[in-house]
Amino acid sequence: MPKVNGKIYYNLVTGDVLLFINQNEDAWIVEKTLEQDIASHNQLQAVDKNVIGLIRLQWDQYKDELSVSDPVKVDKGKVLWRAKGQLPTTQPEESFTNRIKELEAEKEMTSKRLNEAEDMIIMLTMLY
Repeated sequence: MPKVNGKIYYNLVTGDVLLFINQNEDAWIVEKTLEQDIASHNQLQAVDKNVIGLIRLQWDQYKDELSVSDPVKVDKGKVLWRAKGQLPTTQPEESFTNRIKELEAEKEMTSKRLNEAEDMIIMLTMLY
């Protein structure tokens, strides 16, 4: 069965997400071109074609984020999110996946430092 990956269209000047098109799988589904998407969606028609950016997603990319958040901005290629139901005045955040990776790296570094500190304590106690 054919699959079409998701897309995030955004304004290259402001970074605002113009349109999110979710992934889809269907016997009759066909990938649309930029021109076809513009013809089909008012959000894209309202913007000059030259300032429309596109991020093509992999299958299930951002699956976890999309269950609780909406893409609202693109900054230097990074998608920023806002929790569903949150007011637009709330600052967008980095994806949960990226935040989890950062926290795991921080945990690993803290664990390494703790082990080094324990080794130093053992060495100091052996000296005295």
